[in-house]
Order: sequence, then C-alpha cells, then structure tokens
Amino acid sequence: ADPSLLEAVLKTSFKGSPDLAIVDDTDKVLWPDAANPGGTYELDFKQVGVGQTRTIAFTVMNVTIGNAPLAITGAAVSIAPTYYTAKLIQFADKTTELTPPVYLNPAGKVIVSITFAPPTKNNSVPGTLEITTNDPDVDNSGAGDNGRAIISLKGVAGFPPGISVSSNALDFGEVQLGTAPAPSKTVTVTNTADQTSGFPLNVTVSLAL
Repeated sequence: ADPSLLEAVLKTSFKGSPDLAIVDDTDKVLWPDAANPGGTYELDFKQVGVGQTRTIAFTVMNVTIGNAPLAITGAAVSIAPTYYTAKLIQFADKTTELTPPVYLNPAGKVIVSITFAPPTKNNSVPGTLEITTNDPDVDNSGAGDNGRAIISLKGVAGFPPGISVSSNALDFGEVQLGTAPAPSKTVTVTNTADQTSGFPLNVTVSLAL
C-alpha cells in the first residue's frame, strides 16, 4: 500500500555458468586439463637477457555449455611484477589492447599477452599471473576458486651470450702439395656469458674458400 514503492519484475535469459578455458588455434582446450582438474598452467620464458624482452601469448575462450557471458575483470601479475607484465588483446584484430572488464559471449575469445623484461640478473624468476573472472570454478576442481585463474610464470634473467676467439687469423705459411697429413690449426671459441645464467652460444662455421 506504499505509493512510493515501485515493484519491478527482473528476469534473465542467461542459462548455465560461464566457463573459462585456455585453447589452441583449433579451439582445443589446453587448460583446465580434464584428466587433471585443479592443475596449474605454466609459461616458461627460459633465458632472457637483461634489457631484452620475450612475449608469450595465449587465447582464453568462454566454453560454457549455456549462454552465460564470461566476464574478465582483471589480468595482473601478483608476483614479480617488475619482471612480468600482462595485457588483454582483442582476438579479432590481435593488436588492440583492451581494458578490463572484458565480456565474452559463448565461444568468444580474448588474447592474454605476458612479457618478460628482466631489469636485473636473476637466475630464477617465478611469477604469478592472476586472471579474475565470474567463472565459479575456473580450474574445474569442484572446490571453487572465487573466479581466479592462476597462471604460473618462470624465467631466467641474465646477460646475453658473448663470443671470444683465441685468434682471428690463421697463417699456414708455405705448404707443399700433397702433404700428408694435411696441416691443421685450432681456434678456441668461448662463450663469455655469466656461467650461472646458463645462456647458450650458438656457433656455426663456414669457409670462404
């Protein structure tokens, strides 16, 4: 009987729950692993030199069996943010950076791009990327995770490989035709990178004549 009270009936056509999945180029689900629910997804940046960068990207898809939209409300590095940065990229053009929240309809996709840019040397850089969503059970463990997808990151930050050779000229002098065994000389090539960083030096040899 209160004339100031307006009653409104609200209803929604959304059914089911949103379901986040990391997929490959063929939409095959890479994570969560159906055979290992509750497992983690890890990105290994391997060795990256100080002052250099390496970027790894993956695709997130809403694989709901209903028609509920997936809301991605954040994507941030919570551990080692000085080494890793993350951003959301529009899937359609693969260039436009998006600002959360991002909403994905069923089968909708977005690219998550993570860059490892070490400012200092560190032989082990574990990191964590946290994607916050409205998926009630992101890792499909059945325990619920408050809509948080946790992506493990790791990498090695060191100094790029360097090369040092024992000699930049080899003089065989005068050699008689048919000399056996043929005379030989040796050049020693050394990787001058910090040994604890484990940065490999790839060497190929070619002869001009």
